[in-house]
Amino acid sequence: MAFGAILGTIQFVERMREKLRNRKEVRNDAEISGMIYARPCPKIDEISEAVRGAYGIPKEELCVKGHKGNESRDAAIYLSKKYSRCTCDEIGKYFGGIRPSAFSSEFGEQASNRANEVR
Repeated sequence: MAFGAILGTIQFVERMREKLRNRKEVRNDAEISGMIYARPCPKIDEISEAVRGAYGIPKEELCVKGHKGNESRDAAIYLSKKYSRCTCDEIGKYFGGIRPSAFSSEFGEQASNRANEVR
């Protein structure tokens, strides 16, 4: 397996290479550079917990299917896709069984809404 440039001591470089090798074996994403796995990222649970804390709601309300128009749930889904390395299928299952196709279209809407809010 080929790696991009990893800078640091020999021990650090070897540790990172081993970490990347293990991550690459776990997830078979041949088209994605292995270097992306060296970057830390939050898990869906951590994002969900942060959103629940910000909105003051229980997990059940955030992870139940069919709650369209729920701002806290939409925010958690959007942030999970943007910042976690989970697939649409994994995020959809976590948030109550959203189909990947429905999830993709919802994420697109959320992204455009967020872009409009910034303007």
